[in-house]
Amino acid sequence: MGSVLVVASRMSGGRRKTGLAEPAFCVGISIYFLFSMTYLRLTPALVFVDFGVKLLMPLILLFFFRNHRLRPVARTVLVLYGVLVVYTALIALASEAPGLELLNTVKYVYPLLFLAALLLILNPATFSLRILSPIPYLGAAFALQTLVVFVAVQSGHPPPSEMITLEAYKDMPFRSYGLLGFSQGTIATGTELEVYRAQSFFMEPTRLACFLESSTILGVGLYSYQKRKRMLVCAILSALSLIATFSTTGYIVIFTTAIFLVIAMYCRKKGRVSPIVWILAFAFTAVCVWGYVTSLDAFYTRADSKVNMALGKPAWETLVRIGFVQDSIELFLERPLGIGVISAEDSGVMQNHSGAGDVIAPLVWLKIAGLFGLILQLVIVIKVLRIALRRVSTGGIQRYIGLAFFANVVHHCFAGDWFDTKFFFLLACVILTDTFEFPVTERTKRIVRSNLALGSPVPSPASYQSSKGMDGIFKV
Repeated sequence: MGSVLVVASRMSGGRRKTGLAEPAFCVGISIYFLFSMTYLRLTPALVFVDFGVKLLMPLILLFFFRNHRLRPVARTVLVLYGVLVVYTALIALASEAPGLELLNTVKYVYPLLFLAALLLILNPATFSLRILSPIPYLGAAFALQTLVVFVAVQSGHPPPSEMITLEAYKDMPFRSYGLLGFSQGTIATGTELEVYRAQSFFMEPTRLACFLESSTILGVGLYSYQKRKRMLVCAILSALSLIATFSTTGYIVIFTTAIFLVIAMYCRKKGRVSPIVWILAFAFTAVCVWGYVTSLDAFYTRADSKVNMALGKPAWETLVRIGFVQDSIELFLERPLGIGVISAEDSGVMQNHSGAGDVIAPLVWLKIAGLFGLILQLVIVIKVLRIALRRVSTGGIQRYIGLAFFANVVHHCFAGDWFDTKFFFLLACVILTDTFEFPVTERTKRIVRSNLALGSPVPSPASYQSSKGMDGIFKV
C-alpha cells in the first residue's frame, strides 16, 4: 500500500513551490502581454523599453525559473515553427528587399522565444492555476478603462482627445484619450450619432475583443474551479467591454465557440462524434454567420440611431474583406512560394495586390510563406486544436483553456496572424494539458487506500478525473 501511495504522491507533482516564484512569473508575463499586444511606443523612451521587454523578458524567465525537458508535442511544435521561420528567412534572401525582409522576419522570433520559454518552464508540479490569472486581470483593467470612456462619451461628456502621430508605426495619425487609450475606432466622431468602440491601447477594437474573449472564458473557468469571486468580476467586466467593442468578429467568435462547446459536450456523452455531426454543425454555423454578416448593412442604413450605428456595418466593409481574399489568391498564383514579410508600401510585387495577406491569418501566411508556410501553420493549429477538443470534452479547467484557444484561433481567421503573445500562451497551456498526468488529489488517495483495504483492483489515475473537473492539470 505504501508503494502505491508513493506513486500517487509522485503523480500529484509533489509539493508545489511557494514564495515569490508564481507572483514573479505572473508579473513577468503580464508585462510581456502589455508591451507585445498593445501599442505603447508613444515616445522614444517607450520604443526602447518595448524592444527591451520583447527581447529580454523570455530570456529573463528562462534564467530565473526552472526549466524542464520538452515533451514530444512541444518539441514537434517548436520544430515546425523553427522550420517556418527559417523558410521565411530564405524567402527574404531571394526577395526584392532582402535587408528589410530579414529585419521584419526577426520580429517573428521574439514571440517564438516567449513560446519556447513557456514550454520549458510551465509544469503543473511547480506552478498553479495562478499562471492563468494575468489574462483575466489584464482584461478587467482594459475593461474598466474602456467602460469609463464609453459611459463618458455616450452620456455626452467625452474626455479630452487629441490627434497623435505614431512615429514607430509609419507616422500614422491616431486619435487618443491619453491615459484612457485610443479612440480611432469611434464611429461617427463629433456627430450626434457618435459611438465609442472600446479599444484601450490596442490598434483596433477587434484586437481588444480578441483579448477580452480569452479573459472572459478563463475568468469564468477560474471562478468555477476555484470559487474566487474576483475572477467572476473580471469575467463580467471583460464581457461588458467585449460587447462595447461592437466587434463583428468578436460576436461571431462567441457564437462559434458556443457551438464548439456543444459539440464537445456531445462528444463527451457519446464518446465519438460521427463526421455527419461535424458537417451539420459547420454548415449551421456558416449559415448563421453569413446571415448575420449580410444583415449588418440593412441594420446600419435603415434608421439613424446610435444602436443601428453601433451594431450595423456598411456593406463596403464586407466587400473589403472579400477583396483581401481575391488579392491574396492572385498573389499566390503569381508567387506560390511566398514573398516574405513586407508591406504593400515597400513592395513592388504587391502594387497590384495591396490587400493580399491583410488581417486574415491564413491569408497572411499564404502571402508570407506561400503554400508551404500555410500548410505548416495549419498542421500546428489543427494538432493543438485536437488536443483542445479532447480536453474541452473532459471538463475541468482544461475545458476553459481549450475554449479560449479555440476562440483565439477562430478570431485570427478574421483578424490576426496566429502569431501573437496570447495565442502562444494559450497554445502552451493546451499542450501542457496533453503532456502531463492529472494530479492525484487527497480524495484519490483515500479511494486507493479503501480499494487496497477491500482487496479491490486499483483503478488507473486517469479514471479519477471527476465529471466536474476537480482534478485539473494544475495543482491548486
